[in-house]
Amino acid sequence: MDPDFNYYDLEMGSPKEERRTFHRKFNGRLINRCYNELIQCAHQSNSRFAFHALGVIILEYGAKMPDEIKKLIIENSRWIDGRNRFKHKLAPTERKKYLFDFIAKLLEYKDGEIVKFPWVPEGN
Repeated sequence: MDPDFNYYDLEMGSPKEERRTFHRKFNGRLINRCYNELIQCAHQSNSRFAFHALGVIILEYGAKMPDEIKKLIIENSRWIDGRNRFKHKLAPTERKKYLFDFIAKLLEYKDGEIVKFPWVPEGN
């Protein structure tokens, strides 16, 4: 068992916010353990959206993000007016706002910091 975690936090009597914090920290540790595989998967997918997802996962769980990975995610986050590329009809200005917010959060990110996005639903 990992001495960095208090496993009793998972008990039903724990307040929901404590359980949520525990889950974020625990998942952050799991992400760090399989970090290289996640990077490799994003590269193999040949999709800029894989890098967006990777960035959100890293920020949401406070995982490590070396500068070269941060740079790679930002490079894959350039604004492209994709009116004809997406199935959903989210207004381009709204999509652009979220993308620029994402990039700003990436630029300010420090390892271990948990970043919340208003457009990502809360977990348990």
